[in-house]
Parts: sequence; structure tokens; C-alpha cells
Amino acid sequence: AVLSARGHMPALAALGAGALVLAVLVATAGRVQVYSTPAKGLPRSLVIGLPALVVLLAALCVPAASGALAAREPAVAGEYAAQSALDAAEAGDLTAALADFNTAHADFAKARSELSGPLTSFGLACPVLSTNLAASRQLVSAGIELSALGQQLSLAADTLRYQIHGGHVPVTELAATRPEFLAAYQSMTAVIAEVARISHTYLLPQVSRAITRLRATLAPALRRVHEALGIATYLPLLLGLNGSQNYLLAMQTNSEQRATGGLIGFVGVLVADRGRIELTRVSPIDGLNAKPGQHRTLKAPADYLARYGEFDPADFWQNVNMSPNFPTDAAVMAELYPESGGVPVNGVIGVDPLGLASVLELTGPISVSGWPVPISAGNVAQVLLNQSYVVYGSADAQRQQFLGRVVQAVFSAFSRLSLGDPRTLVGDLGPAILGHHIEVYSTDASEQSYLTSLGLTGAIPPVRSDFLELTTQNAAGNKIDYYLRRSIDYQVELSPDPSLTSASLSGQLTVRLDNTAPASGLPASVIGPYEAGFVAGENRSFVTVYTPLGFTNVTVNGQPAGLNAQTELGRNALSTFLQMQSHTSTTLKVQLSGSIRLLPGGWYELTFASQPLIWPDSVKVAITASPGWAFTRAEGARLEGGDAVAAFQVDSTRSIWVKVARER
Repeated sequence: AVLSARGHMPALAALGAGALVLAVLVATAGRVQVYSTPAKGLPRSLVIGLPALVVLLAALCVPAASGALAAREPAVAGEYAAQSALDAAEAGDLTAALADFNTAHADFAKARSELSGPLTSFGLACPVLSTNLAASRQLVSAGIELSALGQQLSLAADTLRYQIHGGHVPVTELAATRPEFLAAYQSMTAVIAEVARISHTYLLPQVSRAITRLRATLAPALRRVHEALGIATYLPLLLGLNGSQNYLLAMQTNSEQRATGGLIGFVGVLVADRGRIELTRVSPIDGLNAKPGQHRTLKAPADYLARYGEFDPADFWQNVNMSPNFPTDAAVMAELYPESGGVPVNGVIGVDPLGLASVLELTGPISVSGWPVPISAGNVAQVLLNQSYVVYGSADAQRQQFLGRVVQAVFSAFSRLSLGDPRTLVGDLGPAILGHHIEVYSTDASEQSYLTSLGLTGAIPPVRSDFLELTTQNAAGNKIDYYLRRSIDYQVELSPDPSLTSASLSGQLTVRLDNTAPASGLPASVIGPYEAGFVAGENRSFVTVYTPLGFTNVTVNGQPAGLNAQTELGRNALSTFLQMQSHTSTTLKVQLSGSIRLLPGGWYELTFASQPLIWPDSVKVAITASPGWAFTRAEGARLEGGDAVAAFQVDSTRSIWVKVARER
């Protein structure tokens, strides 16, 4: 039994070997005379009855084992059919998925019939065989239930494959699938719990491996059902199932940077009413600014007011998105827009030209009057962030009209698309979403929670251990950030607490900003000067380092300097203004120190959050352990000479993990 349980011997072979050993022992014991006076033996009934019982059990095990072996073939066939169905569903072939689920259901039903016969059931009295038989029955029952769910979901998922055509989504039909997906999610959760309760004691390797494969298959399948449930629940609401929904569309211009991407140059209102989507009220941002003598009340979190109140975002919309946390900025915009002459809105959508590029990957190139060549995913960022300013020069009104036409044309092309499963759409837009080039906010808390689960909100991640984000915001009123390049070097020494729950950190952060813009040859709208006190080609940036740590020393280009230290979003925000003339660079060095939390198991996590930029940051990291400590593992970095080092470009949130332990 021990050898069988540990997988060193098949169960039937172990049963036979055990019987043989028992027979030898009995036969030997019967022939050996130990005492001069014969000992009183067992009653004759037991002497005859016990071997007879053993023979009977062995006889009952044979048909049970035979039934289990007969069930193996249809069970394996059912497993293959179910996997084929899942693969077909993932590829979007729901017809093939339905056929394969039907086959799997029939195969599992046949296997259950073999395992449930009266003779097979006698195997429940046989040691070792009983546990394998019970586990096999549970597996086959799970297969029957899951393949039946697959049949239902293949039909329901066909409704998920709605057509976005002419700006319309059939939200009523989509919402009607919610009960089916909810029931499927609950059933799958119950099946997963049942499978988790199956004991692996004395199981044959084949049965144990089947359980492992089923668990591995169920986890991603449950996620897909949960995604479908979320779509059926929230997408109809977001698209106006219960009445018209208005979303402020904020077009950002990264060549004049703001923390969430760039200055908002254009706004519009996306109206979603019972699944029909329309873009209205497209206009330049200037029209939302306060008129002379007008002053508005800014409703925002205390840290937002403390950090950005002096930049007057309530009256000057160009400064409304200075927080790196898009939900914070979006909530301010949703509050301000009606007061600024707009309509009440149910949410805000932020998009920059790199986000438009991902949309154009789906639609293909568009033609826009006023531009000589089609605008495509490959050139839209360059056109909107640089070339349009060069071509139109000081003709701001014409350039704004052109930008408005581009926005309208992209939306029109997108609304004409025939799109399938919305999960596929989110996947197609994935890089833009991860890079926060497309950000979505809802004023409804439950909808916002759902959008957060999809990574759509552009929210700054929480501080779990160590954290770093650099933001640069244009303070020169030009479009010179198209020529800005940034690099970050972060060197850290960790001194863990003996409990491995926290660590003292001492680090040096080096930020280098390179201004590659020329001093002449481009319009003032691109390289300035915007006003007196500036020169052409000058980049002036409001720079902030977000970290949980404090600072002890600061230099700019080697000279002592200071930082304005405030708190925002539960971390320190260390800020200053930096200036760079044409074709020059500026280096900011900050000594950081403080205590950070270690994650369970002694893991140090360093998270880099990414400001949506035209050109990604170049980052280098070197992490050192203090004497007496060493790194045993690293993820997102490599161990080199006892240190953890990494070099990469940051175009989305990225983390590094290093496990620290006492040095041996």
C-alpha cells in the first residue's frame, strides 16, 4: 500500500504482491512448530471465514477494476474533446466549440456509466481501489457538468459576439446573457471547490495527473467566464441600457506634457444611448476656460488642491490633469465640465495620439481634408504631436479645425467597424491601455471598480514596498516635449530588519533630461518662446519624483538644490522646476532614504509607474544588500555579483522583485 501510494508500484500489482506475501506468511506459520505444547488456535469458523472473505473481496475487486479500466478510454476522450472545445472557443469558433462540448459530454456520460455499474460499485469496499474509484467518479461528474456548461455558454457567448456597427451595440440582448454567465460562474466555482477536496492518498499516478490537469484547465476557464460576466453586467450599463450616458472625451497632446499624458487640446462628448454611440460637442479646450471676472469653485481631494491649486485648474483647463492619477483628474473634470458650459457627464475618457494609433490599427488609415497623405497608425502620433504644428505654424484656428477633423474621422471609422468579442477588442488595444494612452473613468462606483479590474482607469498603483514614478510637465507653453528624452538610474542598498518584514533603504536617484530641440527653424508654437523670459528651443519642466522615501541631498548639474516636498496619493511628491536650453541636458540627483515594507517571504518589490510619453524612459537599476544579507532570487532583474541589476525601457507599469535572506 505504501509503495502504491507513493507511485512506485501500480495498485493492482501491489494488491497481488500483498496477497502473495500474506499467503506465504500464512503457509509458513502453519508449518512451523514453536511450542512443545500446541497453542490453542483461532476458531475454525475464522480460520475458514477470513480467507474466504479475502477471496470474496478479491473477486469483487476484479470486476470493479475491469469497470474502471473500461471507463478510462471514454474519460480520456472526453478530456481531449473538452480541451479542443476550449481552444475553439478561445479562437472564436463557437460552432466547433459547441460540437466538441457535445462530444465531451457524451464521452463523460459513457465513462460515468462504466464507473457506476453495480459490479463496479463493489470496488468501493476494496482498499486502494476504492479511493481511485471515488476520485474517478468525481472527475467524470465534473466533466459532465462542465461540458454541459460549455454547451450553454457556447450559445450564450454567441450573443457576446455582438456587432459594433454604425456606432450601435445591442445592449438589451447583451444584458440578457447575464443570468447564464452568473449561473455558469457559480457552478464552475462549486466544481473547483469539489475537485480541490479530492484526496490524493493512494491515488494512481494517472488519476492524480488527471486531477492536476483539470485544476490547471479550470483556472483560466473560470477567468474567461468571469470576464464574460463582467461584460454582460457592466457594458450595457456603460452604453446606456437604462438611459443616455454622457462621457467627456479629453484629447491629450503629449508634446506639451502633463502628468496623465499631455495638455488637453480638444474635448468632445460621447453620448451612449441604448447602445448607440455618437460623438458630439467637439471643441478646443480654450472654450472651457473661465471668462474675465469669473471664478469657479474647485472640488477635489485635499492633496490635489494643495499640490495644484496654485496652477488654477478650475479656471484654466490646460492645467486640470496635473495629477498622475487619472481617476483624480477625471473626477475634477466631471465636476467642472457642467460649470464650464458643458453638460453633466457620467464619466471621462482620456486619449492621446498613441491611443489613436492603436485604434487606427483596427480601422486602417483615414483620409482627412487638409492633410496630403492618409493618416495611419504609423504616422498619427507624428502628425498630431509635431508635423501639424510645423505645417500650420501660427494659424492656430486652422490647426485646431484640422485636429477636430482627425478626431471625428477616427471615431467615424471606428464606429463603422464590425467588432467581435469585446475581450478581443480590449486585447487589441492592450498596449495602449497598459501605457495609459487610453484611460476611462466612470462616476458610478461599481462601474469604476469594473474598469479598474480591466486596467482601464489609468490609476497610479499603490505602494506595496518601494515605488518610483517620474513626471515632467511643460511649463513653457510650447510643444517642445516632442524632443525630450528621459533616463533614470536608481541605485539602492537594502538593510533588512531581522524579522524580514521591513528594511531600511538608502538610495541615489539620478534623472537626466535631454532637450534635443533646435533653437531655430521651427514655429514658435513648437519651440517657443511663449512669452518674455523664455528663449527659442528652451524646455522648462515641472518635475516630480513620487516615492515612499524621504530625501537628504539634492543637486542639479552638480550644484546643491532644493525640492518642494509634499504628499500626494499616499506617497511623497518631491518637485522642482528644471530648465534646459536647446541641445543641452540637465541632471537631477536625489539621495533617498527611509524604511520600506518587505513582502511575505522577505521580498523587496520596486514598482515603476509610467507617465504616458512619446518616447519611453530608459531605466537602470542596481540593488545591493547590506553586509550579512544576500539575494537568493530575483524576478524582473538578474543577479550579478551578489547584486540585482536591470536595464529596460518603461512604457507601462513594471515591477522588480528581489528575495533577501541572511548570508550563509
